[in-house]
Formats: sequence, C-alpha cells, structure tokens
Amino acid sequence: MAFKPYCQCGCGQLTGGGKFRPGHDAKLKSRLFREMAAGDERAMTELEQRGWLNIGRKDLGSDPRLEQRQQASAAQLDADAPELEKVIDRIQKCLALADRAGTPDEANAAAGMAQRMAFKYNLDLDRIREKTGEKAKYITKTVNTPTGAEWLKLLLHSIARFNMCRMVNYPDQPMGIVVGEEHNIRVVEYLFKYLYREINRFTDIAWKEVCERYPDPDDWYRPKPIKWKLTFRQGACRGVHQQLQEINRADRQTDEHSLALTVRVDAELDQALQQFFPNLQKGRSMKIDSSSDAYWRGVRAGESIRIRPGVGSDSTAEREGRLLRG
Repeated sequence: MAFKPYCQCGCGQLTGGGKFRPGHDAKLKSRLFREMAAGDERAMTELEQRGWLNIGRKDLGSDPRLEQRQQASAAQLDADAPELEKVIDRIQKCLALADRAGTPDEANAAAGMAQRMAFKYNLDLDRIREKTGEKAKYITKTVNTPTGAEWLKLLLHSIARFNMCRMVNYPDQPMGIVVGEEHNIRVVEYLFKYLYREINRFTDIAWKEVCERYPDPDDWYRPKPIKWKLTFRQGACRGVHQQLQEINRADRQTDEHSLALTVRVDAELDQALQQFFPNLQKGRSMKIDSSSDAYWRGVRAGESIRIRPGVGSDSTAEREGRLLRG
C-alpha cells in the first residue's frame, strides 16, 4: 500500500500522494498573504521557502551599478550591513510581486509589507550611519506620467512626500522628478504603479455603477464620463494622501529614533531640493471640484486602498462592495 502524506496546509487530511489536497495550496497561499499583510514576517518567509514569493532578477529591475555601490558600502559598515542587504532584496521582491500579483489582495499585502520594511530599513541604516559617519546620498529620478493625466502628479507628490522623498512638478509636462535616496525612490516608483492601477480599477467599478443607475446615455442627470472620472480620481488621490499621512504620523510616533530620523530627513531633503533646483518656485494649484459626489466617492475609494494592510480583516471584494453602495 502506497504511503499517503498529510496535506501541508495543516488541515490534517491525507493527500493522494502530493503535497496538498486539491485547492488546499491556494487556501494556504491566501492565508499566508493575509498574515503577511498583518505584518507577520514568518508568513513572508514561508512564502519565500515555498517559491510563492520568488521573483527573478529581471523582475526586480536591479541595477548592477547600484548593487556594486551597495556591496562597497556594506564592506565599510559594521557586521549588521549584510543583513540590511537581505532586507533590500526582500523589499524588492515584495514590490515586484505587488506589480505583478495575481489578485488585488496579494498586491495589497506585498505593497504594504514593502513599505513597512522600507521604513524599518531606513531606521537600521540610520543607526549604522551614526556609527560610521556616512552621509545619505540624494539623487533625482524622472518618473513619467501619461500625457493629460495631471491627477497622477497629485498621487506621485503624496507618495514621495510620505516615503522620505520629494517630488518636483514640471507644469504641462508628462513627468515628475523625485528627489531622495535610491532605495526610497524605488519604493516610490513601485507604489506609484500599484496605486495608479488600483485607482483606475476603482474608477471603473464606480463608473459602472453610475451607468447602471442612469442606463440612458442621453439622460439629463447622467454625468459626463471624462469629467466624472477625473473628479473621482482626484478624490481618490486625496484619500490616498490622508491614508499616507496617518501612516507617516504613526511611524513618527513609534519611538524617539523614528521621530528624529523623519525630522532629519525632512531637513536634508529641503537642502537637496535647494541644491538640485535653486530656482524652484511654487506652482499653480490644480482645479478640483471638491463639492461633487464623484470627488467624495473617490476620497472613500482612496481611503479603502490598503497601502499598509493589517488593520481589519475585510477583503478587497468587501471594500469594493462598500464603494458601490456609496
């Protein structure tokens, strides 16, 4: 009689000879992603060990020059530095997974874990720099935005502001310039892609509900799609901004070191902006119809996107249902 192993999902049932009973591997993967979203690094480790978080080097978008600089820097730092390199690798894996996740909940979990680990990495790196006297190296990076999608600059500005970077806007140009350290800019870029995709997805869901309410395109009360969607997206950017602001406030209040780090980085970024852009001027504000229903529905949608998962247990489907109910 052939030996039949127990299912590795922990259900206690026997398999037909493989590692899992049919469908139980998907259940385990889903559970591990939920636990990772709540901040459990053991769940992330198990995902890596099972090959469910393994991303190829091509997907990481690694820069050989950056790797050389990181290796050279690690040689000058203390014995904790190699551990920091492992953290950067895990952050990159999470960001790459968020960019190509199979489900929205997987993307939520991966993006949230990446941001959480990135803040911890900045704290650990800052402690090492205090010992070695090494200074942070700020650079600029151009991030392209689709022509005519000015609302994306609102999104990029908020993401940069609350991830230890700054964003400089060029009016009427489809781009923004992000100033920060290289690893933080990479986090900003991936979060920007992820949130851009999520806001567009929620926009489509909300507009579909509007079309169901007003099925006749010639209905006087049916809003114009281009204006309605733009206003909704602007509201979603505000919702994301408010959520990032709360996350930043919580991070700053973690301990005295966290507060000191964020205050110092703010001052260093102001100096870097002055150095890179000595003639920088305050630009004009974007016109926003903040009194419309589309705007406030967008705000609720932006607040519902899980940038830092772990609070509550509702799924993406449940959040989408609340959005449709207005």
